[in-house]
Amino acid sequence: MSGHYDKQQGRNGKVINIRRGNPGEDDDRSQMNSRLRRHRRKVRARLARLGLILVLICVLLVVWLFNRSYNSYSIKASVSREDTDASRFVAYGGGFVRYSNDGVACFGSSGEMLWNYPYSMNNPEIRINNGYFAIGDMTGSQVLVFNQSGFLREITTAYTITQIELSAGGLVAASLGDGTANYVNLYDAEGNQVYSVKTTLTGEGYPLAIAISDNAQKLALAYACISGDSVTANVAFYNFAETGQSENKRLVGGFDNFDDKLVGDVHFFGNTSAAAISEDSITYYAAGDYPSQAKRVQIDGMIQKAFYGEDRIGLVIEDENSAYRLEVYDLSGTRLCSFSIDQSYTNFSFDHGRIYMNNDSSFRIYTAGGRKIADITAQLPVTAIVPTGARGGCFLITTNYIQKISLR
Repeated sequence: MSGHYDKQQGRNGKVINIRRGNPGEDDDRSQMNSRLRRHRRKVRARLARLGLILVLICVLLVVWLFNRSYNSYSIKASVSREDTDASRFVAYGGGFVRYSNDGVACFGSSGEMLWNYPYSMNNPEIRINNGYFAIGDMTGSQVLVFNQSGFLREITTAYTITQIELSAGGLVAASLGDGTANYVNLYDAEGNQVYSVKTTLTGEGYPLAIAISDNAQKLALAYACISGDSVTANVAFYNFAETGQSENKRLVGGFDNFDDKLVGDVHFFGNTSAAAISEDSITYYAAGDYPSQAKRVQIDGMIQKAFYGEDRIGLVIEDENSAYRLEVYDLSGTRLCSFSIDQSYTNFSFDHGRIYMNNDSSFRIYTAGGRKIADITAQLPVTAIVPTGARGGCFLITTNYIQKISLR
């Protein structure tokens, strides 16, 4: 047999097309694959549209929940008060803390009492930070530290307490006075004194306010400095970490440029940011190892009160016409909102970006942008409104009852 056989070309070099099966079956299979691809594209498109619709619904629901307005409330639970009218209430851990001259009690998110601890103080004040809280006897010498489980330790100071502050780790700083000098002491987890800053009226000045960083390594003091007939302000920063070891008295920075206005409050946000509130300004500081002034915001009017959230500052301001307004600023100095209020509202607080305020007959709630979403007159005289952290949920403390309410 002559000629060469090639599988691709066949014998004698002729091209041979080798096909298996019925040609009609290949056409059917091609059409089927095409229809499957079109079907899959349609399914993917429908799923994408459905996902987009679900995302839009979620966004609209969140916007509606956050901006929902309330004009009444329903009482979910109510118990009679067995404490004195002098008791005060603050939000804590989803529930609240009740404290007075003769003791403190901690309540859970359902309003149930978790524990109580008796003491005797003439003028108790409370500070809360990161799950800890401390109660100090202003004009006394006792500080008690607690967490959600109960009592942790007692601190007895050598001199009269004028102010206390609390770090994120539960360490206490106390401003003390003995009549001739003032001291700011830090106490560790065992109640032992870690450091002390001594000031005199003729030297550094009189300390009006103190603040400590979350790690308790930095201290800020606002002084009133007297020179002849004039009184000026000074804000000093102290560093008790390694950086401050080489500095005299651990003093790492001071600022006195407040235009003859006193500084009534200082506050740390974390470990590296701080603010000083004067009579008519907010001054922001980058509080690193050595502090520097970051920004000053001049306020139109006289600041009557300052209150703080995790990342914002609230101010109650009186203008020249004796009208009051509330302004909120973030940590960059940007004003988030400004709106008029009645001066009869006395208690102010932040919770999840919202602003709560009350007087003895009603309470209001505003969004972070200053939109009023609740203005409610209570059925009984109001002692406090305590947000629970849940949307639309609060504890309403009246003269006779502790009520867990739901806004509607």
